[in-house]
This record gives sequence, C-alpha cells and structure tokens, in this order.
Amino acid sequence: MKPTFLFSACLALTFTAAHPSLAADHIYSATLTRLDVDPQLGNVVQGEVTLNQTQSEIKLVLQTRMVCPQNEYCPQYIPEPMEITLPIVSHETDQCGTKIYIARKDARPSDGALQEIEVRDNSKNSCENIRYEAPTELRYETQIISRSGEHHTHSSFEGEPLHQINMRERSH
Repeated sequence: MKPTFLFSACLALTFTAAHPSLAADHIYSATLTRLDVDPQLGNVVQGEVTLNQTQSEIKLVLQTRMVCPQNEYCPQYIPEPMEITLPIVSHETDQCGTKIYIARKDARPSDGALQEIEVRDNSKNSCENIRYEAPTELRYETQIISRSGEHHTHSSFEGEPLHQINMRERSH
C-alpha cells in the first residue's frame, strides 16, 4: 500500500509542476500612489504594477487623461490605458532583504526601443534608512534611437505593498 501511495504522490507532484495552471499563482500586484512620469508619456493619472513570477514578466499599466485646450471642442472619451509588459531578466535580494526585479526588452535592432522596468519590493527590508522607502518602488526607462537622434524617458513610481492575487478567482 505504501509504495502505491508514494508513487501516486510523486506522480501528482510531477503533474502539478509540469502544468503551471494547477500550481499556486505567483502573481503580485500594487497600486502606484506617487507618479513621477516623464512628460513624453502623456498625462498619467494612475498606475498599477503586476509582477508575474509564473510567466516571468512585469506589467506596468498607466492610465492617462485627455488634456483639452480651454474653450476648444474635445471628444469625450477615456483613453485606453498604456500597458507595458516586459520579460524578467534578473531578480535578486540585496543585503537588506529588498527584492529587486528587472524586466527588459531591447527592440532597437528593429527600429524599436530599449525598455526597462525595475521593481523594488521593500516589504522585507531590515536595514534602518535615513530616507523613507515606499513599500514598492518602480523605475521605467526607455531609449529610442532614430534618424532624428536619441530620445530617453525616465519615470519613477512609489506604491502600496505588493500583494498576491489569485488569477483563477479573477477569471470566474
């Protein structure tokens, strides 16, 4: 009886590991509360970051607002959110316990942009700091090289603590 049970348990663990849809979700999200956005990205009014360890990607969602010149006709609609999804290329934990995730995509060889998102999860930071550190800090940078020259954007954000979300519950 014991060998059959052990074999069944090993088979179940192997099956769960081979099928991420059956494993626990490793997806974390935080609402961004302080937005220091590069003007080239538009009039951003709110944002959210999602750290998906299962898919190994970071998604930054920024909601912009239309700015209409005074006394001019302006269409009344809400612009689509700007969604930036980049693959995680590295993650580490520093000496203070802060987890640092870096996501990057370099599309410059095909006339695209170099985009990078760095997320710092300070929730387990054990060092005393002189300056305030938000529970979640984020940096988003781009670099575009075109015929008209080189263009950079740099934006930084602070947010609430990352909290785990369950995608299976969201989809039902």
